[in-house]
Amino acid sequence: MLLLLASLAFAELPLPSYEDELSRIAEREISRLMERGEVDEALAVAARFRTHVTDTAHVAYLEGLIHNRSGSLDAAEAAYRRSLRLRQDLPEAWYDLGEILLVKGEYAEAAECFSQSSALYPSGPESWRSPLREAEAAGHLRHPEDFERHLKRALERGFSFREIEGLPQWQTFYADPLLKDPLTKLVTVYGRPETLHSLIPVERRPEETP
Repeated sequence: MLLLLASLAFAELPLPSYEDELSRIAEREISRLMERGEVDEALAVAARFRTHVTDTAHVAYLEGLIHNRSGSLDAAEAAYRRSLRLRQDLPEAWYDLGEILLVKGEYAEAAECFSQSSALYPSGPESWRSPLREAEAAGHLRHPEDFERHLKRALERGFSFREIEGLPQWQTFYADPLLKDPLTKLVTVYGRPETLHSLIPVERRPEETP
């Protein structure tokens, strides 16, 4: 009886469309080629699929990932934007687009991208990364209230201040009078003294007595 009910339930599930199945095949093939380092062939598979079948958000995202890993940021950005035009509910596309915009210094738009990825992926082992990037964008914009608010959300999702120890960008934030106080307060409560010490550039650290 249980097997019969399971069979009936399965029978009610809609079969994937021919286009969806082709998309999954293309995605698997592109991922396989990426793992083998065959970047040009992976891009060729994506281009053939787009030309002869259709353009899908996941294939466009994989194209962006290939370009991103190859250092072609403009091409990666274009592919991520195309992916998001096709589907706006892909947190990985929002996040990776935000990363590129952060590198390019387009901090306000980067913050919006990370806000989208944060909303779409609110829990999970890596869910702290989006609010942390939001904090970084706010830091670049010198918005201390947003900086603190996003850092708190990252902490709520499992972020540890050990992740930023010694990082030059966070040393810059710590040296900014607008950002130093909220950062010091949060590290004092949720971090460890070594974190603040690491945020002072080596050449500016007081000499330690033996």
